[in-house]
Amino acid sequence: MVKMMLTVVAVFTTCWLPFNILLVAWANDETLSEWKGLPYLWFACHWLAMSHTCYNPLIYCWMNTRFRAGFCSALGRVVPGELRAPQSTAMTEHSVLQRVNTIGNVLQENNSAFNKMAVIHEDVI
Repeated sequence: MVKMMLTVVAVFTTCWLPFNILLVAWANDETLSEWKGLPYLWFACHWLAMSHTCYNPLIYCWMNTRFRAGFCSALGRVVPGELRAPQSTAMTEHSVLQRVNTIGNVLQENNSAFNKMAVIHEDVI
């Protein structure tokens, strides 16, 4: 987990540092505005900074087994067919978070309560 967070911070710094250096240099040196290559440099630095948003999911999939399993599970609900995440020894049933108080659980509880009431009602009649 620490290695993943350090990777995320390193990628963020690598992506955003050139753009911020360009902005600081531009603010301190007004003659930079006259340089013909500035729009190209600005575009390259801005593109690199904005591309950072694409890297986090890749890092999470690569370095986090639980994220990868959850992503495959969510994608399996959307895409026809069956997607399964590769199981590792670190992934046990105790390490997966259980979802409670979701609409499916509430409907299931209401349905079972309704069935119990129907059985009681049949016994009375």
